[in-house]
Amino acid sequence: MTVDPSHTQLSSLLDRYLRALLDGDVVAARACIGDALELLAPEAVYTQVVAAALSAIGDGWERSTVTIAEEHLATSLSEVIVADLASRLARSRRRHRTVIVACGPNELHAVGSRIVADFLDADGWDVLHLGAMTPGPALAELAVARNASVVAISVALSSHLPEVGKACARLRALPFAPLVVLGGQAVSDEQIARAAGADFTAGSLPELLRRLDERLPRHEPPAR
Repeated sequence: MTVDPSHTQLSSLLDRYLRALLDGDVVAARACIGDALELLAPEAVYTQVVAAALSAIGDGWERSTVTIAEEHLATSLSEVIVADLASRLARSRRRHRTVIVACGPNELHAVGSRIVADFLDADGWDVLHLGAMTPGPALAELAVARNASVVAISVALSSHLPEVGKACARLRALPFAPLVVLGGQAVSDEQIARAAGADFTAGSLPELLRRLDERLPRHEPPAR
């Protein structure tokens, strides 16, 4: 059972979780997530605690208030927490459509793409998660081989957008081009996504699911 947490409760949870990540304390991080699950649905824990903490750590790294070692600790521990949470997501019936989720070329930050992959899997998509540093040619090759309906690319650093743009161009040149979606801290608005060659970006995971559902409604496989 979940309740509607106050701003103070949520802020306290986020502060505790951030401290646990920066300390590399898996016991404290799991305890914090356990407390969060008493107040929030798993989907909200992903977005309001886990993803929010990752964003705060990324901002801290850019401002040099978070060290490289702390960022690595937080990333490694976040991977453990995300794996713990995946099985708690509510499951929808299968869509019989394939989505590829990957980080762009040179992009090392894969936790965000893993969260996106988990949400899409729970929403019924057949998900292929390629993780960090996925070359553009490999994305296009797999999109053809697996008849992907969507390719979602995560970009944390704006300096990586030119290479991501090349990957988008390869995907758009395919005979049956998939829908291309960009996300991550480097893609703050629709204009950036479209300039890189994507169809759109989404400001949140619920918005991503909604917009994909509008473009590619759920359908049943053909009868045999």
